[in-house]
Amino acid sequence: LARQIQGYNVDRQNSGQNDAGLDAKVSSALENLSQIANISTSTAPDGTTTVLLGGQTPLVIGAQSFSIQTGYAPAGTTLPANPNGLPAFQIEDQAGNDITTQITEGKLAGLLQVRNSTLPSIQGDRSQQGSLNQVAQAFADRVNSLLTSGQITTGPPPQAGIPLFTYNPGDPTNIAKSLTVNSAISAGQIAVIDPGPPASSNGIANQLTQIAQGTNAQDQINGLSFTAFVGQIASTVGGQLATATSNQDLQQQSVAQAKSLQSQLSGVSLDAEAVKLLQYQRAYDATAKLISILDQVTQSTLAILP
Repeated sequence: LARQIQGYNVDRQNSGQNDAGLDAKVSSALENLSQIANISTSTAPDGTTTVLLGGQTPLVIGAQSFSIQTGYAPAGTTLPANPNGLPAFQIEDQAGNDITTQITEGKLAGLLQVRNSTLPSIQGDRSQQGSLNQVAQAFADRVNSLLTSGQITTGPPPQAGIPLFTYNPGDPTNIAKSLTVNSAISAGQIAVIDPGPPASSNGIANQLTQIAQGTNAQDQINGLSFTAFVGQIASTVGGQLATATSNQDLQQQSVAQAKSLQSQLSGVSLDAEAVKLLQYQRAYDATAKLISILDQVTQSTLAILP
């Protein structure tokens, strides 16, 4: 879009005169560009359009256009909490300077919000584990701790329980993805016996069935059951979606009002123009009739003269 506007600026410089068709093309390109990101525009003395991204970074100046690019935020001088986590995404100007904070509106701002905030809060990044990895680890650890504290058989000798889940503990942001069932365990090796005291032949099994209820503090995350915690993840995303949809509706109404005002100021009424054309036509007919009469009067006057 910036290159299109640059091309229109070159056409305007070459033509050196007003061109309604060229103005319409520039307006259309600017409208499309404003849907992507917040921009500010101004018109130079030669009629060319200057476009600044976020009111600061030049996109188009006269016959020049300036590209922007994507990149990853640098790790910084301190070691991140999760070195293997995804780095934040950033937008850079043509020289490679970070201009992400300048983009506050439009589709690009929405994409940055999802990429740098919404998704990392769920799947994690360099600075946070992510709620999905958090619940996956807590649930797997709780089940494994119950099974390993129980017994498969009382023996003799008693056979200790083995963990059901395995995951990669080296990367906190990859736990949900790496979570899998222990391939070394079978249905007959689930430890359901609680050695106590008091001992119970199905004590571990009973505790496993109570995990979903979340009544035990060990079956909770931040005071919520595992089920409620997962529901909170979905609720948070749903809330962000509802807010974004509401904001979009408000912005669409503002755009519709702006277009209506623009139409009132610069639009053309076919009915009004037809009336004007009819008036012009009648005025032309009247003038032509007057000229005809004056010509007849002149001819008659000349005929009377000796």
